[in-house]
Amino acid sequence: MNKISFFLLACFLIIGFSAKAERPIRGTYEVPVTDELKSFASYPVKFKADTYQENPNQIDFPLPAALVGEETLVKMTRTDSTSDTWSGPNVLGQCQMIERYFTCKVKFNNLQIDTNKVEAVVSAQFPDATQTQGRLAVASLFHGEPIGILRYKLRGRESK
Repeated sequence: MNKISFFLLACFLIIGFSAKAERPIRGTYEVPVTDELKSFASYPVKFKADTYQENPNQIDFPLPAALVGEETLVKMTRTDSTSDTWSGPNVLGQCQMIERYFTCKVKFNNLQIDTNKVEAVVSAQFPDATQTQGRLAVASLFHGEPIGILRYKLRGRESK
């Protein structure tokens, strides 16, 4: 193998491994709703992959713009190393690992919600009339009671 081929192969491997390490973890934020709105109540969220491990003590996640008007980063910290209770500015959570999933039930207080922006975001992200109406109904319920369930699958952890 000549020097140029070796150099290109090395660059390819380095870039490939770097891209894999930086790939975000995908999860969901779900608003608890009635069965008729369930299909409109789940929102994808992305986490920085290097932030999460099997037993995190801090989590940062983006609250969807379709619920509050603009994507809002939420930070929560475990109250102590053995607790399932988490807290942060304007948020409390009960988090646990079940099988391969990290799941948090969260409740917000004093959350800043811009209903005009929510309507604009929902209309832009979900142009279908049925989707728009359903997502706006979910956002309205969330505004009245800002609670939800954050969930993401851990990579590389074996099921128990």
